[in-house]
Amino acid sequence: MVVNINNRQKRIIEILKDTNEWIVSSEIAKRLHLSDRTVRNEINIINNLYEEPLIISLKGKGYSLNKFNVNIEEITQVAEKRQLIILKSILLSKKIDFYELADKLFISETTLDKEISAINQIIKEKNISLAVKRKNNKLYFEGTEESKRKVYLYFLIDEIGEYSFDFNNYSDYFHACDILELKETVMSFIKEEKLVLSDLSLISLIIHIAIMLESVMHGNYITSILNDNIDKELVRISNSFYKKLSKIINFKLPDEEIYYIASLFTSKLVNNMDNLKPNHDYYNIVQNLIKEINANYQVDLSNDKQFLNNLQMHLTALGKRVHSNRYYSNPLIQDIKDNFPFTYDISVYVSLRIQELMDIKLVEDEIGFIALHMMCAIEKMKLSSKKRIAIINPLGRASTNYITERLLKCLKKPIEIMEVYSLFELEDVIRERPDLIVTTVNIDKCTDIPVFKCSYLLKDNEIDEIGRLIDLKENEDKGTNKVLLEYFDKKLFFCNVSFRNKEELITHMCLRLKEQGYVDDRFIRSVFKREEIAPTAFGNLFAIPHPAEKIALKNGIAVCILNEGLNWSKHKVKVVFLFSLTKSNMNLNKIYEVFVSLLEDINRVKRLAKVQNYEEFIDSILN
Repeated sequence: MVVNINNRQKRIIEILKDTNEWIVSSEIAKRLHLSDRTVRNEINIINNLYEEPLIISLKGKGYSLNKFNVNIEEITQVAEKRQLIILKSILLSKKIDFYELADKLFISETTLDKEISAINQIIKEKNISLAVKRKNNKLYFEGTEESKRKVYLYFLIDEIGEYSFDFNNYSDYFHACDILELKETVMSFIKEEKLVLSDLSLISLIIHIAIMLESVMHGNYITSILNDNIDKELVRISNSFYKKLSKIINFKLPDEEIYYIASLFTSKLVNNMDNLKPNHDYYNIVQNLIKEINANYQVDLSNDKQFLNNLQMHLTALGKRVHSNRYYSNPLIQDIKDNFPFTYDISVYVSLRIQELMDIKLVEDEIGFIALHMMCAIEKMKLSSKKRIAIINPLGRASTNYITERLLKCLKKPIEIMEVYSLFELEDVIRERPDLIVTTVNIDKCTDIPVFKCSYLLKDNEIDEIGRLIDLKENEDKGTNKVLLEYFDKKLFFCNVSFRNKEELITHMCLRLKEQGYVDDRFIRSVFKREEIAPTAFGNLFAIPHPAEKIALKNGIAVCILNEGLNWSKHKVKVVFLFSLTKSNMNLNKIYEVFVSLLEDINRVKRLAKVQNYEEFIDSILN
């Protein structure tokens, strides 16, 4: 049985296959340079492909292959490799007989049809103007030569497993030149010209050139390129590079291909901030985006000048890449989605606004780069965010100063002493909403703010207790499953239902929300707008569709439990949560954290997928 697994999943299986004992997810994560959560998610996705789990888990021991389930050798035949073979066969032959290709791959015509549909769907998601067509039983690509090369690059990187730093991994895919010799030629030239490229840009440049050479060797050329848009210095660089390149290939390149090389250098060099001067047209765009992020997500980045400058420079580089019709592959995109869903969602919103403000179209990889800037800024905010403590002490300044100094010195946590208040100022304290009130006298007034009564001299055990209360407060801020209960509504719960596709499902759920007065007509348009730029399936049998911005009339979460799994982009989905949040809702981050924490447990998701009514659903959420 050939199953549709990606290269990363294949590597996880190979590690388990080579291990004769149990292995914990953290060890697999360490070997593959992934996060623990990503490994667990990938294992869940693998298991969902089989009726019986391929990978079994045991608490306290870790994971092992269920070797009685399937033939392990068959698993390593990945469907992506077959897609790459199909793609390359069509690209290099210009036209190829449908039945001959099926025979060559030892697959049925039906399977080949399905593979071609899958290839076209992936190309569509990458926003590349290209498609495999079938006419008179001949398969061919309809699109520009440049688009064909982009598509081949994408499938190649997906097959190898992101950008590999070991060029031996690429050698079987290219025959126009020796890939290792090409690498040395490019690196030598980069040093001679004193050009600055990141490792990722360098690898991408080499692979782009290798694909170009492979295409030209098979008679596939760039027919036209906008020479006027290419800087004269870059034309000089490309001509100079061609002189070195011609020593390792046995065919000539037409002028259009040399201009193509110049455009490759353009796109790679603009990704390095050192080569850029900020475009001040983008300054106002970034300023407005910062205001919108705060208004929609309650994340205030207005004082982070580094974020402003970095995003401004990023937009400058992005503008140049779009102008030269080049995008940059992002190997971290799935890890960002898995581990930083709230930050990723902000980045999707920012990307949508950038599309509107700059009149461009972005692919999902670009969202990942914006997310990296967001992650850096938000992490900085976390480090600088201190728990605010109000002190109530009726004694004099000396006693108060002593308590303040003891707290600042002995608590191994970032805290801010707001002010020292008298007992008669308690109402003012409550209005200021500190994270904790430390008082030397009893407080009778009821408040939801944690209160700790200490001695006038603040003993060591009392400091320990204050530290514990701060930890509890931090955990509360992250939320619990009960946080979600106020958003669920029996009228918005649907189970034992089936839909033909995600579009039909989303439409149905949006209409039910509208019937109950939660949303208006803008909502459904915004949900599809958000889904178009980046699908909201998380790869663990669940999806969380939501609008591009908070425009609901009432807060709520619609729930749909499907009879059968639904294909949602690359993932199978059985449980769907549709967020309906108002502009004034301040809990989006908390809701995300709770949801992702809740649903990364595949056993809980499977329990949810089997519930028959609303009461069972709530019980599965809480327990």
